[in-house]
Amino acid sequence: LQSVCQSIQSTFPSDKASMHSFLALSLSFALVMVLLSHSHGLKTPEPRECKSKGEVITLDRTNIFDLVQPRKDKWLLYFHAPWCAKCKELGPVLQSVAEQGAGKFYVGSVDCGEDTYTRTIYGIRSYPHFKLCTKDRMFPYPKTGPIDEEYLFEFADETFLKQARQSEGFPDA
Repeated sequence: LQSVCQSIQSTFPSDKASMHSFLALSLSFALVMVLLSHSHGLKTPEPRECKSKGEVITLDRTNIFDLVQPRKDKWLLYFHAPWCAKCKELGPVLQSVAEQGAGKFYVGSVDCGEDTYTRTIYGIRSYPHFKLCTKDRMFPYPKTGPIDEEYLFEFADETFLKQARQSEGFPDA
């Protein structure tokens, strides 16, 4: 213990002027480190601040967990791959659903070709893939076969949630 104390004393300057300079430099360094850590750790703005309602919001590993995971709002998540022909056809359909759902839910799009991390976290194995995230649950898209605009909107809107709650014995909320 004595040798540790001696080594600490030897690293600090002995005169007061040098000690003040050392402390000022140390505090400045600490302040810069705190500011840098906060600037890199800033939360992504809430969805209503980052995009206007009725738009498809591009999501990836840098923003999906800040925007969707708190689940304050309802989200229709669209997972796609750049090589998927069906995914390319769904662009206008998704935009239309986002416009119809403005004020009711958000529509987010994840390019799984670029973002394999998010694809893995959400368990996506085929494309196109949809999930509905609510404040308390996550629902996979229940329909197989062709994806039509009307059913996709109903899935994201209250119609699907009411049916799901009733089938599980929950009262209509």
